Amino acid sequence: MLLSGSLTFSQESYFFERGDTLNITCSVTNAIDWQLLILQKMAMDGSLVDIVHVNGSSGLVLLDPTAGYMSEITGILMADSLLNVWMEDIDCGDESIFVCSLLVGSVESPVDMIQANTSVQIIGKKPLH
Repeated sequence: MLLSGSLTFSQESYFFERGDTLNITCSVTNAIDWQLLILQKMAMDGSLVDIVHVNGSSGLVLLDPTAGYMSEITGILMADSLLNVWMEDIDCGDESIFVCSLLVGSVESPVDMIQANTSVQIIGKKPLH
C-alpha cells in the first residue's frame, strides 16, 4: 500500500552559523487521515531522538522540552499541514540528520497503516580563512 500524498522538508539541507536561529519545515501534502507526525534527530550513536509528536486526530502537540526547540503546526487535522521547528542559538551540537515521519490510516486497523519518512541534514558552515 502506498501513501497517497507527500512528506517533504522545505530544503534539501540547512546550513547554519553558530548562534543562528534556524527554522526547518516538514510539509504534509494531500495525506488524508494522517494519525501521527514525528520529527526526530539522529544521535551520535545512530539512534533517533524524538523532538516533536503531533497527533493528527486530536491535535495534541508534544514537544521535548529538553531539546531546546520551539514548534508550530498549521493545518492540523487537515490533509495539508506544515510543521515548523525553530532552533535558537544553535551550535555544533545541533548539526545532525533530522527525520520527519508520518503515519497514515486508521488506528482501528493498524495493519492498514502506512508510514512515510523523509530526512534532511543540518550542517554547520565552516568559517572562511
